[in-house]
Amino acid sequence: MTKPAARRGARIREATERDLVAVARVHLETVVPAYAGIFPPDAPAPTLEELQTGWERDLRAPQKTAFVAELAGEVVGTAVVCPAANTEGVGELRRLHVLPAHWGSGIGSALHDVAVRALAGRFSRAELWVLERNTRARSMYERRGWTVVPDRMLEWPGISVTEVRYARELRV
Repeated sequence: MTKPAARRGARIREATERDLVAVARVHLETVVPAYAGIFPPDAPAPTLEELQTGWERDLRAPQKTAFVAELAGEVVGTAVVCPAANTEGVGELRRLHVLPAHWGSGIGSALHDVAVRALAGRFSRAELWVLERNTRARSMYERRGWTVVPDRMLEWPGISVTEVRYARELRV
């Protein structure tokens, strides 16, 4: 049995502005295949430029911490932690993405664990949003102690896509 890639050399570190193109590329190359059966075929896919703009904001925001997973010097995964919007004293996990070639390797779990530790250093509770039909991600979060927050859903206007809110208590 081989060990997951995350245990064979993936390195998790804080992202910097120098990682901008790499994190936007990972984001794009992850969500396009992951969301293919979730978003309608005619829904516009994000562009690299749009994602770079969002990541630039995240990498520059002092209240946000971004992480990357590197394997052989290549960025293959991302995660961001920050205070939750509109929920005082709660942290949020965002943008946990791993390139599809590395799904099931342990890299997502390693990023998750680093992100949760970072949140636990600042908050006693954390939340995240996930697409309702993204069963792969939902299963991962549920195995790690996240639970659905009843009545916390977000519907995307004009398309039949819904996000659900997950939460978990954090232990320092």
